[in-house]
Amino acid sequence: MVALSSWIRGKHTLLIWSSAIAVLIFRSELVIYLGIIILMELLYKRLNLFRGLKIGFFAATIVLISSIVIDSIFWGRPVWPEGEVLWFNAVLNRSSEWGVSFSTKAVNFFMP
Repeated sequence: MVALSSWIRGKHTLLIWSSAIAVLIFRSELVIYLGIIILMELLYKRLNLFRGLKIGFFAATIVLISSIVIDSIFWGRPVWPEGEVLWFNAVLNRSSEWGVSFSTKAVNFFMP
């Protein structure tokens, strides 16, 4: 919502920062939606390419490092949770396994 309101108000810096936060911390598939908005801004020349790249690179770096540091503290190991989700769902194509337990104890409990 912050990214969309920033887009409507023409605040490109906030648009890019909030898009980086939304994509790198919460939902990676938002890159399709928010990326199209940023591409439209570039095509209509409301956003300068080099300025957008500079802000985007800086925002992505800061947000990604922050996410990795904070989440690694909570998880007790080096981790970027949204990266692991993206890898599991998109690269390994195992999204159908979310929430499925392969424990034999669980199977034996429900099927005596």
